[in-house]
Amino acid sequence: MKKSKVLIKENDKPIQLEVQSGYSILGGFSLTLYTDNEKSDLYPERAKSLTDRIVDIFLLPPVDVLLESKLYIYGVYGPAPTHSQIFISYNFLQEDIELKVLEKKSNQIEESISTASKRYHNSFSFEKETV
Repeated sequence: MKKSKVLIKENDKPIQLEVQSGYSILGGFSLTLYTDNEKSDLYPERAKSLTDRIVDIFLLPPVDVLLESKLYIYGVYGPAPTHSQIFISYNFLQEDIELKVLEKKSNQIEESISTASKRYHNSFSFEKETV
């Protein structure tokens, strides 16, 4: 599991998650928020499947909730037929500005795989950026 920390700039501005795929990729993912031992599936009614280079955008819970929570993204991804590479990027934005992820490239998955698909787990915690 890749663990990441996202630095939040402003307490009162909403945060968006953008999930972007590259290359020719197939797969799907779920978004789960854990707060005080409580589990919440985010957007359970919405299909979260990847199509090549189409960005999926999700509005995350308020900042005060995120600061006390961890966001888990569970994905199963694979290359399209006749391909072997996969690329997924999880980007967090606030006021159309990309937020900093402390562990470099921990918000990305990029590799060549020889199987039809592979499971990936990413964990994101949030903290207020200090100036």
